[in-house]
This record gives sequence, C-alpha cells and structure tokens, in this order.
Amino acid sequence: RGARKNALITQFVRDVDWGELEYLVVDAPPGTSDEHITLAKLMKGCDNVSAVIVTTPQEVALLDVRKEVSFCEKAGCKVLGVVENMAAFQCPNCQHVTEI
Repeated sequence: RGARKNALITQFVRDVDWGELEYLVVDAPPGTSDEHITLAKLMKGCDNVSAVIVTTPQEVALLDVRKEVSFCEKAGCKVLGVVENMAAFQCPNCQHVTEI
C-alpha cells in the first residue's frame, strides 16, 4: 500500500505538466507518514516551499501538530502558521456559541 501511494505521489508531482504555478496546495492527512516524507523529498529543490498546518483543539491533535512542525523544520519547509479548526459550535437557532 505505502509503496503504491508513494509512487502515485511521485508520478503526480514529476509527470504532470503544471505550467507556471504561483501556488500548489496539497491537502494531506495528519501525521508524518511515508507519504509526507516522499512529498518533502520531491519538493526539496523547489523555491519557497511552505506549510499551513490545520488542527483541531483536542490534545491528541495538538500532539500531532508538534510532530508536524518538527518534521517541517527538519525537511526545510517553512511553517507559515497553524490554523485551529472546529474550535466552537454556533447554534443555528439561537446563535449561542459552545466551545468544543
């Protein structure tokens, strides 16, 4: 499974004629798996590679964020910021906000 995913990522990055790009956005699952390592290696020669890390407020997700920031630093990928998603719920009827 992992080898096939890595081959697919490599083919996607190397073989697609992207033309002139200002941005290439990659939405990856949480963690620092082989797929992340493959992508980081493929992007190593590119200019201005950066990351925006999206998380949720749960403690286990924040542990992942720490690992991801460390991974980005080791891979030479600048972290532009961390965005916290799903931090609260707003009731559509009464507009009351509940922290999650």
